[in-house]
Amino acid sequence: MDDIRRVVGGPPGPRVVLDGRSVLRLSSDDALGLAGEARVLDAAAEAARRWGVAGVRTAAHAGLETRLAALLGTEAARALGCDRLGRATAVAALAAGGDLVVVDELAQPVLWDGARRSGAEVAAFRHADPDGLAWALRQRAGRRALVVTEGVFAADGDVAPLAELGQVAGRHGAQLVVDESHALGALGPAGAGAGAEAGTPDAIHAVLGSLGTALGAMGAYVCASAQTLAALAGALRAA
Repeated sequence: MDDIRRVVGGPPGPRVVLDGRSVLRLSSDDALGLAGEARVLDAAAEAARRWGVAGVRTAAHAGLETRLAALLGTEAARALGCDRLGRATAVAALAAGGDLVVVDELAQPVLWDGARRSGAEVAAFRHADPDGLAWALRQRAGRRALVVTEGVFAADGDVAPLAELGQVAGRHGAQLVVDESHALGALGPAGAGAGAEAGTPDAIHAVLGSLGTALGAMGAYVCASAQTLAALAGALRAA
């Protein structure tokens, strides 16, 4: 069987070299085109010279986390080395057996994977539908619940009604978790995401996302209260 994997040559950009030919790139995780931005490349090179490239935690990571928390309006943040694994681990660690995790039916597979790994009961609610969320939570009343959604959905690019979802979650004592991978840099004051755009950051229990989609880097992040991140520390270290 022929090897179907394709290797891109040269730096990222609107055009890339594929199988020796320059082609137009129509799909990418580099949503804002920052992976090939000269300032990003210069900063990455300087960071490598100063801190090295070993996979150890440095003051640079702590500085990144401080800036992420400030941007997203949370008390603390944690940068993770792996994108999809990190986000799945964060969702899994926020819930436990006996809990309920209710996920938007069109959320990315990585969020569904994290919900299933948590050991909690997992259910879907109708896409971007606060009434559908209310119905799903009512069917399983009396349990600790986590509501998981994207801020901007990867599949269709539509925006979650976070103000309404936050109100429903609050009425049912549930915690709202928002993946801002595709909203960071695109929505909200200073590009802080869909939660900031909706004016509801206080209604969100935890924010997570990719460091690659918007920022042209690698890894992921989770932003929440210091207490929440301390409770998740073991799982997040593994990611």
